[in-house]
Amino acid sequence: AFTGPAPYNGQVSVLTGPNFSTVKPLITGLPVSNRDHAINGMTFDDAGNLLICVGSETNAGIPSLPMGTLPNSPLDAAILKAPISKVGFNGAITYVETATGKLNNDQVYGDRVDVASGVDVSVFAAGMRNPFSIVWTTRGNLYGTDNGMNANFGAVSTGANTQAVESDQPDKINYLLQGNYYGSPNRNRGRYDARQNAYHYPTDPTTSSFTGPLARIASSSDGIDEYRATTFNSEMRGNLLVQHWKGVLYRAVLAADGKSIQNVTALASTLGLTALPGPGGVILSMDYSHNQIVLIRPIDDAATSMVAYDIFPWRGRADGTVPFVIGGVGFGTLSGTTVTIGGRRATLTSISATRIKGLIPANAAPTTQLLDVVVQSSGRTSTISQAFRYN
Repeated sequence: AFTGPAPYNGQVSVLTGPNFSTVKPLITGLPVSNRDHAINGMTFDDAGNLLICVGSETNAGIPSLPMGTLPNSPLDAAILKAPISKVGFNGAITYVETATGKLNNDQVYGDRVDVASGVDVSVFAAGMRNPFSIVWTTRGNLYGTDNGMNANFGAVSTGANTQAVESDQPDKINYLLQGNYYGSPNRNRGRYDARQNAYHYPTDPTTSSFTGPLARIASSSDGIDEYRATTFNSEMRGNLLVQHWKGVLYRAVLAADGKSIQNVTALASTLGLTALPGPGGVILSMDYSHNQIVLIRPIDDAATSMVAYDIFPWRGRADGTVPFVIGGVGFGTLSGTTVTIGGRRATLTSISATRIKGLIPANAAPTTQLLDVVVQSSGRTSTISQAFRYN
């Protein structure tokens, strides 16, 4: 059996320089399993807080040889929150023994330590086994994928001192809320929050102590993002895209309030690990197994004249320096095109038949509401409603 030492060597870094080769650590001391769970996807909320996916060091709450024998520690199996814009932000995570207060940064002893005082990284939502990716949507909702437990990889914690036999379970799409528990145990945190001692199956109903998934999907489903384009008369706008590794790209249709999923269907067979939407309604599937990026392009028969589909990014600063790209079809000349965002005219820098590039207009008193993007070009007007938000 593994005896250590096992430093907390997970970190979040800022990459700069011409080739992004300059690495500046922003957050250090994050937990990493002794197998294949680590620091995964990240996103920002509308306040600029960084949200970070961290996988569990166990299969389902009990240390095991197949998972490398490490126990759960204070910050694994969770979505973490880091207020990186805070003055004096401290992302240098260290750990102290609960009983003695002594510094102990060895993951072998992760079940008996706490995060040292003064650290500005905390648990946003708990109970994720291996949250691979998260997305903060235009509605201000957070969704994420989570890989289910595996048979023969470690027992299931059913309480602070009880356990059961593990089994293969499907992956999940979760609607993530601060403070909620999503079912994958962490006995370290269970010392203070009894909910986190007990595993919950994806089929278990939501209760006051457990939040069930919006949908169960095939394993391993990893990447997730929001489709924002108005292609196909906005039929897919606001849907979630979920990439099944070496499988299909799922389309998940959310209910009007975003708190449930009406249906999940296969959109395309792409074999990627994760997927991202791009300008003009395209979807990019990242296929690391074959070292390729697969481009899925919409064929929108309804677009018979000039139409603006989407804007990237969909949120940004109000200082007038943020570049944007609008995707669509039928755009005219630079001199014959205008773009307004929330009624303010944007500076345009280039245009083609399918792309408009420019700068988000400055706004001394920006609203936090989603604003309409209005494109006038080729003698026509196209509006992308509620498409951009100032941060």
